[in-house]
Amino acid sequence: MREIDYSSWADYLVDLIDLYPLKSHRLLELGAGNCSISKHLVERYPDYIVSDLSYTMLLAANPKFRRVTADMTKLPFKKEFDVIFSIFDSVNYLINDEAFISFLSEAGKILNDDGVLMFDVSLEKNSKKYIKQLNRDGSVNGIKYFQKSDYDKKARIHTNTFNINIDGAVFSETHHQKIYLFEEYFLFAEEAGLRVIDCFDCFTFDDANSRTERAQFVLGKN
Repeated sequence: MREIDYSSWADYLVDLIDLYPLKSHRLLELGAGNCSISKHLVERYPDYIVSDLSYTMLLAANPKFRRVTADMTKLPFKKEFDVIFSIFDSVNYLINDEAFISFLSEAGKILNDDGVLMFDVSLEKNSKKYIKQLNRDGSVNGIKYFQKSDYDKKARIHTNTFNINIDGAVFSETHHQKIYLFEEYFLFAEEAGLRVIDCFDCFTFDDANSRTERAQFVLGKN
């Protein structure tokens, strides 16, 4: 399966954060999973909290991290943050408008006045381009896997089913992601009382558009 260069991804996030005149750097990561990118950022930003809906995923992370189990549509935090972010199209798992707007509203409540909310999204071009490549099987370190990918163009739901075979024991899980239209993210931000400061073609600083495969959004308070 494809290797993710989290170190380079972290460098891109640092460059993004440096674009904005923040008074301090208190960070909150949403959908952190097992904290693959967090370990590349925490030394630079020691005031850093990682969160994920899955308690099990957070348990696999370095216990030195400040870890909080949290639903990004119902955030439990009381203090404010300078940077709230999520990576790897985690927000595409919010599969209806209400959930996405709730996520933005909840983040806005705990965002400092000069803070930024950053997240990347997978757009329709990405789903259409890679649909065949994501139907694949193989083996990594003796663990066999099979991935089946399907994109429902009408519902704009991308489904990935994974079967993993470990010593004859088969584990299966299915992921559903909503592929929102590019323009919808701007409407969601407005409805949540936020504004889009920048929207880049992911991993660059070029402006994104509806033909972009992956977009990096940076939002702030109105």
